[in-house]
Amino acid sequence: MGRVEHGRILTRAGGNVGDDVYVTGTLGDSAAGIALIKERVETSHGSPGAALKERFYRPVPRIAAGLALRSLASAAIDVSDGLIADLGHICERSGCGALVDVEHVPLSAELLSTCPPQIALAHALGGGDDYELCFTAPASRAEEIERALEGTGTPATRVGQLVPGQEVVCRRDGDPYKPPLSGYRHF
Repeated sequence: MGRVEHGRILTRAGGNVGDDVYVTGTLGDSAAGIALIKERVETSHGSPGAALKERFYRPVPRIAAGLALRSLASAAIDVSDGLIADLGHICERSGCGALVDVEHVPLSAELLSTCPPQIALAHALGGGDDYELCFTAPASRAEEIERALEGTGTPATRVGQLVPGQEVVCRRDGDPYKPPLSGYRHF
C-alpha cells in the first residue's frame, strides 16, 4: 500500500502504438532459481545457481526506477507472470499489440552459465517472479530514460515496440519466434 501524487500514477493503460518497450535488469533468473529448487539441485554459496535461487527468494523491487520513470514512461508493469504475459497486460489495457525482439531480452551471466541458451530464453520470456519493470515510452524519450535510470543504478534494455493489433508477437533475428512458455495465466 502506498500513496501517489495526483496525476503521477504510472498504469498499464498509457501505451501507444510506436512506443518502445523496455525491461529493467535481467529476466529469467528467478524462474531458473525456482527450477533449481524444485529439482533439489544443491548449490554452493557464491555459485551461479545460488545467485539464481537468491533472485527468487529475495527479489529487489525497482522502486527508485519506477519513481524515475513516472514522468517519462507511458505505461508500466512489474514482471511477475513472465515478460510475454505481463507485456500482454499492457497491450490489453493500452489497446495495442507488441513486437518483441527476443535476441535483445537481457539475460544474466548466472542464467547463461546454468542453463542452455534456449532454456534461459524460455525462462526470460515465460518465467516470472523477477519483479523487474516492463515499461513503454515514446522513442523520443530514450536519452531521458537512460539518464533518469542511470541515476538509480538501474539498467534498462529496449526489447521491442508497441504495434497495431492485440497480441504480443516475438521474433528472433527478424524471423517469427514462438516461445515455449507464454507466462502465468490467472484463472
